[in-house]
Amino acid sequence: MSSSERWSTLEPTCTQQSNEPAGPEGARASAGVDPLTPSEVVGPSYARCEAVEASTVGDRVVLYHRTSRSALVLNPTGSRLWERLATPASPQDLTAALRERFPEVSRDDALRDVSAFLDELTRHGAIVPAS
Repeated sequence: MSSSERWSTLEPTCTQQSNEPAGPEGARASAGVDPLTPSEVVGPSYARCEAVEASTVGDRVVLYHRTSRSALVLNPTGSRLWERLATPASPQDLTAALRERFPEVSRDDALRDVSAFLDELTRHGAIVPAS
């Protein structure tokens, strides 16, 4: 099992409940751009989108985007990172939070996982760059 599978922040069978794209125009994933690499993750802080409602079900958070009518289920690790996004956070902040919980994960692996998490949430319109 690769580190990305082991520490994936999204449920492997996460489904979008709408056929319409959920993410903002220009999102990296929607544009066919590969996810960020650890050396590229030095960008802005991110904040939760106001159009997203979150509900906790056991140790998972279910995100519902009211505008796009899409749902996303976060695994326990992604749920912890979502909690951290209660206040704007940078990729470095989220990486530190992930490594605090899982100290055995290398910084590069944690940064790569955080990058994938941010790309996925951006694609679904769940987060926006903080102003």
